[in-house]
Amino acid sequence: MLLAGDIQVCRDPEDNGVIETAIKGHASYIVTRDDDIKFDKSVEAFLKQNNVTPISTARFLKIIKEP
Repeated sequence: MLLAGDIQVCRDPEDNGVIETAIKGHASYIVTRDDDIKFDKSVEAFLKQNNVTPISTARFLKIIKEP
């Protein structure tokens, strides 16, 4: 699947590609250390609207280790 570049919610164009990939790939999470993705309120709202949660690696590891 090629990215269309039609998602432009973040100030960083590369982050927009990550966000587009997550949404179009129906991901539940974006595992990242990138503060633009994790803490920008407009990005957070957009991701929430699309059922994607940005989380840290440590938090994701806890989630996948839970029984």
